Amino acid sequence: MVNVKGSISIQKWVIMLLVPLMVTLMGFTINVVMANTTTKERVNINEVHIEKNTTDIEVLESQKVDKETINRVYNTLDRIENKLDQYILNND
Repeated sequence: MVNVKGSISIQKWVIMLLVPLMVTLMGFTINVVMANTTTKERVNINEVHIEKNTTDIEVLESQKVDKETINRVYNTLDRIENKLDQYILNND
């Protein structure tokens, strides 16, 4: 038994139970607060990334080429392929 100035007496077993319980509760509270803060930071970072990606998509969509240009590139590639085939056949 612990006597503090003769007026308050607290059993040792009560102190032995309360101190670890208080430390555990404080640790849990700190972890919960830190987890909430970390989650908020992640949300803010993700919002910035989403905004940047949206802007990038808009820029890319404005840079799309039309079907005629794509077909012209395919035709040019086909001609190059045919010329290479002819070259290979003639030099074998």
